[in-house]
Amino acid sequence: MNSTNRGTRTLASERIAVLENEVKELEESEGDLDKAQSVVTRHHRALHEYNESKDSCQVSQ
Repeated sequence: MNSTNRGTRTLASERIAVLENEVKELEESEGDLDKAQSVVTRHHRALHEYNESKDSCQVSQ
């Protein structure tokens, strides 16, 4: 194998390593996104319940 092929393989290996790290980071951040969506959903439900309670109190007055 000549030095050009070795250099190309080295660059390809380095690029693969960089891409694998990017994939890992994206997969980890996906978990953060799921957590954020869960928090938003919980807050939305709580706000809806609050508004329903508030509305029912205003109707009875």
